[in-house]
Amino acid sequence: MKTFIAIIMAFLLMASIAMATVAVSQLDYVNIGDTASESGHLDMIPDDWSYIGAFDKTCPGYLCSGGYGGYDGGSANFRGLMGAPTGCGQGYEWATFTMHAGSGTADSITIRHLDGSQGDSFNLYIVQNSGDVFVGQYLADGTPSEDWKTTTFNLPTPMTGDIKFKLVAIDPETDWCALGWGQVMINWIELDGTAGSSIPEFGVIAAAVAMIGAVAGIVLFRRH
Repeated sequence: MKTFIAIIMAFLLMASIAMATVAVSQLDYVNIGDTASESGHLDMIPDDWSYIGAFDKTCPGYLCSGGYGGYDGGSANFRGLMGAPTGCGQGYEWATFTMHAGSGTADSITIRHLDGSQGDSFNLYIVQNSGDVFVGQYLADGTPSEDWKTTTFNLPTPMTGDIKFKLVAIDPETDWCALGWGQVMINWIELDGTAGSSIPEFGVIAAAVAMIGAVAGIVLFRRH
């Protein structure tokens, strides 16, 4: 009897472990405007991200002080896709970053961004040797209010390892950008997916088999 109960418990434990392997988790995170967090994520090539926007700093050397949606709670730092020192308008409307899935499998990416009063729509792409792959689009609501939004995009296909992304501002450049406030502010970015397994289907199958075994064991136990 004790052996039988032990077998049932083993099946239940296998199910728990298998389900844990397919649990969605944060694979990587970058806090834009925190230079330590940005290291290894932001490329910072000459035509990439703007200066940092900080609630306690102003231009020059930073984005000029402004509303910025209340700095996302009062103290957040961030950067723009356009703005000093890189520039505004055609040729400066994009910025790149790299996220690290490691041995996990990424299936979505979440971006914290400002939908302000000056045209904050953008497209998101995955950068590949064969060309940029479209992931999704955010269209600004067109109101004069300034609100921080959290938008999640599903990746076109599950991916592992290092993934390079490109954000592209798609609204016309505004005068505000060149005057020092930049355009399309990004606060943080999170990569989500399945940790520790590049084949999430395996975990699902293992969990199903373990659960079936546990249920069968319980049925047999009751019959005896």
